[in-house]
Amino acid sequence: MRSDDSVRAVPHTAMTISDMPLTRVQRWSAALRQPRSVEIMRALLFASPALLIFSLFTYFPFIRAIYLSLNITNAAGEAVKYNGIGYYLRVLSLDGSGRTEYLEAIVTSFKFSLMVVPAGIVISVLLALLATAKVRYIGVFRTIFTSSIAISLASAGVIWALIYSPSTKATAWLVTLLGIESPSLLNSDSTALLAVAVMTVWSGIGFNFIITLAGIQAIPQDLYESAAIDGAG
Repeated sequence: MRSDDSVRAVPHTAMTISDMPLTRVQRWSAALRQPRSVEIMRALLFASPALLIFSLFTYFPFIRAIYLSLNITNAAGEAVKYNGIGYYLRVLSLDGSGRTEYLEAIVTSFKFSLMVVPAGIVISVLLALLATAKVRYIGVFRTIFTSSIAISLASAGVIWALIYSPSTKATAWLVTLLGIESPSLLNSDSTALLAVAVMTVWSGIGFNFIITLAGIQAIPQDLYESAAIDGAG
C-alpha cells in the first residue's frame, strides 16, 4: 500500500498568454494570421475571373450609362456635349416644360404592382393550402394549378389576346355588363391596366404556387400536432 507522502499533487504548470514573453505572443499571432490572409488571397484569385466578367457586363455599363446621361450624344452613342443634369430635370418635370410622361409612368407602374403582387401572393397561398387537403384526385388539381408554367409567354400572349378579343362572346358580354364604350378591354383606359394585371397574375401563379406549396410541406408535422394540442384548430 502506498503511503500518503508518495502521493503528491501535480503542480499547475499551465501558462496563460499574459505570462508569455511578448515576442512569443507575436509569433503565435503571426502564425494564426498568415493562413487566414493566404486563404483570402486564394479565394480572391479563384473569384477574380467571375468578378472581372461581372464587372465588365454590370458595373462598367452602369457607370457608362450615368456618364452618358450627363452628356448629349450623337447617333453613334458618343458623348459630344456636356449637359449636366438637364435630362434628369426633364424627366422629373422640373425644367418647366410641363411634360409629365415619366411621372405618369411611375404612377402607373406603382398601380400595376399594387394589383399584381398582393393578388399573386394571396391566390398562391390559397391554392397551396387547398392543394394540401387530403381529398381524392388532389394531384389533378395540383397539375391544373401549375399549368401556366408549361405555357410559354408567347403562347400565353396569344391565348389572352383571343380571350380579350371583342369577337369572343364572353368578353363581349363582360364589356356590355361593365358598360364600357370601347369594344375591347385592352383599348379602354379604365380596363387596360386591370386586364394586363390579370394576365400577369395568371402567368406567374404556377411558379408562386410551387414555391408556397414547398414551403408549407416543409413545415414539420410536430408543429401541427403541437398547435392542435394547444387548441389552435
